[in-house]
Amino acid sequence: MQRSLLSAFLACGLGLGLAFACSATPTSNGNTGGSGNNSNVGGNGNPGAGTSSGATGNTGGLNIGDLDATTSPDACAKSTEQAKLTPVYMVIVFDTSGSMGDSNVEKNLNSRWIPVTQGMIDFFQNAPNAGGLSASITFFPAPGFADGTCTYDYSFPDVPMTELTDPQPLITALNYRVPSGGTPTLPALMGGLDYARGLLADNPGSRAMVVLVTDGQPFVCVDEPADGVCDNKPEDNYIDCRPPDVTDLQNTIPDIATVASAAARGDPAILTYVIGIGPYVSSLNTIATAGGTSLILLDATDATVTRTKLQQTLESIRVQQFSCDLQIPEVPVGETFSKDMVNVVFAHSGGTDETLPKNPTCAGAGVGWYYDNEASPSVIKLCDTSCTAIQADQTGTLQVELGCPSITL
Repeated sequence: MQRSLLSAFLACGLGLGLAFACSATPTSNGNTGGSGNNSNVGGNGNPGAGTSSGATGNTGGLNIGDLDATTSPDACAKSTEQAKLTPVYMVIVFDTSGSMGDSNVEKNLNSRWIPVTQGMIDFFQNAPNAGGLSASITFFPAPGFADGTCTYDYSFPDVPMTELTDPQPLITALNYRVPSGGTPTLPALMGGLDYARGLLADNPGSRAMVVLVTDGQPFVCVDEPADGVCDNKPEDNYIDCRPPDVTDLQNTIPDIATVASAAARGDPAILTYVIGIGPYVSSLNTIATAGGTSLILLDATDATVTRTKLQQTLESIRVQQFSCDLQIPEVPVGETFSKDMVNVVFAHSGGTDETLPKNPTCAGAGVGWYYDNEASPSVIKLCDTSCTAIQADQTGTLQVELGCPSITL
């Protein structure tokens, strides 16, 4: 069933910048939609209630059979609105210490600093249509003497939350930053998490995560070590680095993990992703695990591989954290909202439109959508199978229609 769309669509794919994604593990593995009169999900199932041939879009595991003209939402839709996505915030806490490539360890400039910053820029530049996604960057250490970098308030990012539709402020900051100083990971991570909490408080229903990118152990030296690397060797003169008014935590892996764990168990929960660069970061897995994730390693032996993997890693985190939650659009002037007069339509990249059924329990194969609160709905949620299938269709688009009786599974 081919139909002309009533208004601009919301981009909903990885290639155009994933407008929303599902944190559940993908279960759809087909490349072709259902065929024939089939109400099952994907593939050639048993005959179902569909009254015309199944869709043949690029996304498998989604088709439920088309609707005839008498039941098509097109026949009575009063308005079609662009979906309002749940905001998702990526708070990047980026280690720019000297070991990333300053004059004392210049060999790391080409193996760590350049490929990592370029990989991050690649991610920002290739996600211009990532509707709903914003990112910020907090560099650490802050400029100044060692004690000042520990007491600095990292809850104020160097680049505040910026929509990836215009990532230039993030890119400019990366291009101008120069690696130098120690590694005050504890105050930096605490600041990033505080910033994320503030965003969630100011934007109820939004989601946030912290991405810690670092190449070393959390140490800050008072004086420049003889070998140029502050790594807690007996001859290094390092300090116990902590934020002001913090007396029960130290700048150590176990205490930093304690901070990450508290955020992951909070309400709302904030996960901490850890991207470790180089050969001496395996112990950072303690922080990642406590933060609800697993350590992602970049070995920094091949600059091209490091750059590519960093970009892919950030993209993967973005996909994992996006939510298939859509705000209910406003009704036209003079109309009254009816929760039973809403339909969600997905346009496959192959040109076929498909109405997803309302499925309050996501029963069966988990296809369709439901309300967050059936009695008093405020959000449309996609069932897992539909969420992952839509995510897999890189150029498919989505719309919400008002005014027609909801198609119910």
